[in-house]
Amino acid sequence: MFPLNRVMKIQIINMMVLVGAPKADSGQVGTIQAGALFACPINTRYTGNSSEWCEQVRSEYEDISSYSKSPDMTLTGREAHHLGKNGELLGASLASQGTQRGGAVVCAPLMRFHNTSAYTQGACYELNSDLSLGGTYTTCLQKNLPKLDRHNEYGACMEGFSSAYSGVS
Repeated sequence: MFPLNRVMKIQIINMMVLVGAPKADSGQVGTIQAGALFACPINTRYTGNSSEWCEQVRSEYEDISSYSKSPDMTLTGREAHHLGKNGELLGASLASQGTQRGGAVVCAPLMRFHNTSAYTQGACYELNSDLSLGGTYTTCLQKNLPKLDRHNEYGACMEGFSSAYSGVS
């Protein structure tokens, strides 16, 4: 079920393992194998009778109800390509601060935005210590980069194939 990346994360009380599953179904309407993030408590005794040992973390939206809408209909301030989340590989890259109050970051390097042309830009989602969405990073959308015709100069951005914290804040 979890083909890639395992990262330790310690929450306030319980120790957790965050698991990125880039080929899993996200549960969002209209997406195919967008990837998923799971939080698995280390102190739980797994008996093999249930698949509920790990809980899926809804990390891409502030409002959980956004998962019941297709990606191009969500209110994130950016327009996603109508197929932009299919195969986005959410969970391919994952990093944790590794402290009780620290957060984590999970990335989807093949996320595509814009409904008129599908630029592969990627995105990373910062998670708070309670695993709620703290922010979204798409550095390829910075003001100093050209907005028109940039695919001819830069190709695809694909932000999020790796992630790390440089220090604890």
